[in-house]
Amino acid sequence: TMQAHHSPSSSDGGALTAEGMRAVNCFAWNHDHSKIAICPNSNVVEIYKVNGPTMDRWIFETRLEEHDHLVTGIDWAPRSNKLLTCGQDRNAHVWTLDTRTGKWKPELVLLRFTRGATCCKWSPDENKFAVGGSDRSCSVCYYDPEMEWWVSKKIKKHRSTVTSVAWHPNNCLLATGSTDCTCRVFSVFLKALDNPRPAEDGTVAHPPKPVHPSFADGEKHYAFGSQLFKMDMAGAWVHSVGWSPS
Repeated sequence: TMQAHHSPSSSDGGALTAEGMRAVNCFAWNHDHSKIAICPNSNVVEIYKVNGPTMDRWIFETRLEEHDHLVTGIDWAPRSNKLLTCGQDRNAHVWTLDTRTGKWKPELVLLRFTRGATCCKWSPDENKFAVGGSDRSCSVCYYDPEMEWWVSKKIKKHRSTVTSVAWHPNNCLLATGSTDCTCRVFSVFLKALDNPRPAEDGTVAHPPKPVHPSFADGEKHYAFGSQLFKMDMAGAWVHSVGWSPS
């Protein structure tokens, strides 16, 4: 049982308790489970921190208010500590914590969706993220340092809402589930990120990804957006997808 209480300085929403908890439609833990970000079924994301080692009481810390409509997905990057949110306003935000002020700074990500976003997930290397949409598409986003902007590339292969996304550990494959009753796997290989040129000192931010024999065309990765696998779920909506540990 979790009890969560607002600090005296917080104003709206009321206390979250085991007896009278407001509806929570999505949430995400930080890397050590000392904090949790939740959406109380609104356009707001609230962050709580643990009070004590028993984790039986959570104290309200801050509120993130950039979305215009219901927040539908939250993911917390364990290494970079960046928070990712998406919502029915067709946008995503990447939040970065300013350690000096303790405030979260949002960066808007234009997903180019025509309908609301449904789910989001950071890649294992945390240099890309995927967002599923109710317009039958999925956007894979990455930061362009020259433009100083989050760029999105769309995959349009599903015939209905994308409800779930999951990254392969190699950072180059993405599994998706949809209400078109299929589960699919796509190549999301981006040469600039997944096979970058060495810097002047000979180093690279991320070593080149090994080519998986089942998901490569000869010795080259499949192009971005290539559908590598499709499974028909016999008329059942797919609500969640995931990769096996191996």
